[in-house]
Amino acid sequence: MGKSSRSIKRAVKYVISIFIYLMDSLAGIFSTAIGNRKRYPTTVFYYHDVHETECARFSHQLDIIKKFARPLSIQELNDCGKDVKPKVVVTFDDGFSCVKEIVLREMANRKIPFTVFIPTDYMGKTATWMNKEDASKGTPTVMGVADIMSLSRHDGVTIGSHCMSHVDLTGLDDNSAFREISMSKLILEKNIRKKIDYLSFPHGAYLQQHLDFAKEWGYKQVFGIFPAKAKSAEENFLCGRVRVDPTDYDFEFFLKINGSYRWLSKAIKIKRFLKSL
Repeated sequence: MGKSSRSIKRAVKYVISIFIYLMDSLAGIFSTAIGNRKRYPTTVFYYHDVHETECARFSHQLDIIKKFARPLSIQELNDCGKDVKPKVVVTFDDGFSCVKEIVLREMANRKIPFTVFIPTDYMGKTATWMNKEDASKGTPTVMGVADIMSLSRHDGVTIGSHCMSHVDLTGLDDNSAFREISMSKLILEKNIRKKIDYLSFPHGAYLQQHLDFAKEWGYKQVFGIFPAKAKSAEENFLCGRVRVDPTDYDFEFFLKINGSYRWLSKAIKIKRFLKSL
């Protein structure tokens, strides 16, 4: 997909999400007027890489979260309750070295908890799965075992599994997929000496049997990249997330905090249904 095409798609999503935000605001005003309390969303964000040239933008986004939302740990998804502002859980897929070099410092300074999902086969190695478009600023490296162990000891940091080889599980046979889901958990638990309760599917790809495998192996909750409203494990074992990047516009980021991109989940379902026809 060309750069201009991506820009057009982004602009369309942005405009529709502004409309959703305005409708939500009107609904909130009406709800308050009739004596009901406004309901605020809980959104799980996922980042990938934060390049050193994006540090200032990333830090600014964290300030936006602190100002307009209440940051939650991944464990608090099960007890998020009511609040007077939106709630945000921050996650990072892939466990790139930027987490130890940039992310940890900036998150700790603002007391924002976060979760990092690690592909165990790549610990200490470059992310060779990334295509040229993704790696336009250079191919990042996944943190090594020592860095992951050190990171896991920090308050507010949770380590999760991102399977082993960062492959699309839907392209594997059941035995291989089972191994990706189970062995990554065992490897991480052996290295950081903590229980691994959370799993993020590489590329957001999964089948029903992969959810069953994850339940069988004791994961409390698993995460995709479907931009749906976040739900607790009691409500939904598979939780949706919204992608964020340091390059997001400020108001675009604000809209994501407020759940205004949730319409994308329905749009994707409709698109998949039409393709199946």
